[in-house]
Amino acid sequence: MTNDQSAEQLLELAAASGAEAAEVFQSQSLSKPIFFEANRLKQLESSQSEGTTLRLWRDGRPGLAVAYGPVEPEKLVERAISLSTLNQPETVELTASTTLSHYPDIGESVPVEQLVSWGK
Repeated sequence: MTNDQSAEQLLELAAASGAEAAEVFQSQSLSKPIFFEANRLKQLESSQSEGTTLRLWRDGRPGLAVAYGPVEPEKLVERAISLSTLNQPETVELTASTTLSHYPDIGESVPVEQLVSWGK
């Protein structure tokens, strides 16, 4: 399932669960730290993460749930709704954009061979 599909599914599940408003935020990151010691490659790592946040209002009460890694949409909606029961009613304040926003990647990919060369 793509991020767009999971976001749409979360919004549909939130609405079906009685939320009068909801929004989804998702982020992904990939990093490849490389470590040198005495001008030699010591360690090369790769780290990838994905986060999903669901914010909703049910009966005017806000609820927020955050998950990292694979997400079971039903559980995320259930958590956000459970938390909403603990909050006082407040005005719904969604982000100004109602469309999907995609931000450009930051940084550039550099082949390991180039990193090793620079390390020397």
